Amino acid sequence: MGSFTLLLACIEALGSEVPQEGSEDTLSQDSEVQDSGTEDSGTEDTGTEAPDYSQAGPFSHQTSSGSSSMATGCNLNYRVVSPSNPTGRALLAHGFMRSGDNMMGWAEHLASWGLEVWVPDLCWSGGFNADPEKNAQDIAELMGTGPVALAGHSAGALAVLLADHQLQVKALVGLDPVEQMGQDNSSVGAAVQTPTLSIFGEPGSCNSDNSGVSFYGAVPGVLLLDLQGADHCDFESPTDGLCEALCTANDGAWTDEERRDALAALVTSWLLQEHTEQILGGILASGVTAER
Repeated sequence: MGSFTLLLACIEALGSEVPQEGSEDTLSQDSEVQDSGTEDSGTEDTGTEAPDYSQAGPFSHQTSSGSSSMATGCNLNYRVVSPSNPTGRALLAHGFMRSGDNMMGWAEHLASWGLEVWVPDLCWSGGFNADPEKNAQDIAELMGTGPVALAGHSAGALAVLLADHQLQVKALVGLDPVEQMGQDNSSVGAAVQTPTLSIFGEPGSCNSDNSGVSFYGAVPGVLLLDLQGADHCDFESPTDGLCEALCTANDGAWTDEERRDALAALVTSWLLQEHTEQILGGILASGVTAER
């Protein structure tokens, strides 16, 4: 295929036709980006210069831990990364057979920008007890009332989408989402009214060939982005050697650090609901291309 911009908007605005899983157009491969699609995404551009969300923010933070007995029967362990002056709350959900350890880098980054970030060790994510609906129930019970931003990786992205209707959600982010085997949660996605961003890596076995497009792509007004050259592990922070050994992709033209910076900037701005149009526009205008 020809070269194309690293991050590419695939669903451009509310009412756009959502591509079906397996379609050649599921992830756009146009060589030019006409419209990022953020105008109708629910984000607001204040007209002020955007901070550099790819770097650590101005707030110091500290981490505490806790455990709660949930209605699902889970004894849920979690950590809370609290900034010195919290401006909101967020929850980060890890993927299948992973743990909150793999989200702590993102949590600390978000806390440096003012979000109090909850990172659970989801009970229903093991090889023999995977149950995203129970994880969603635990997430909703843990966070309780009040506004919250949600983000999840892989199966955790499905869990936070399932939790959306149970909470007052300010913003929703799916990081390389994966559908539960044999399930179709597109009807759940279609009922979501939260400003939603989902970012995908290269299709492969670890993300079930971008299976998450089916249910995140069904969310009205969703912004779907393709992180060219990224593998499933690039969406964790930190990842580990096991993930990197099992999940690989063609790195493309950008380095791991450049992809990580782009992710940090986009996810932070979306969860804060600030400056997303400027952040995305800057990335798309960078002129960096990748080969698929």
